[in-house]
Amino acid sequence: MNNPLFHQDFKAAPFWWEAHKPAALPEISLPRQSRAVIVGAGYAGLSAALELTALGLDCVVRDANEPGFGGATRNGGMVSSGANVGKG
Repeated sequence: MNNPLFHQDFKAAPFWWEAHKPAALPEISLPRQSRAVIVGAGYAGLSAALELTALGLDCVVRDANEPGFGGATRNGGMVSSGANVGKG
């Protein structure tokens, strides 16, 4: 990346992707009907899907990219206990 804002060694992808980069899942046929369609497979979307399934409702979860691509792989602060260690 040739941007003076970033250090020359900056990489946009998380370093753990060097060991295992998320891969696209095979395409599947979607059901013609579903009681719920959840847009976004982050923590909130997957939690909603689990709750709906536990209640016996069928649901479909849709996401823009492959599993592990989005914000949940980059920001543990949103799912932490709220402790701000190191912030004076």
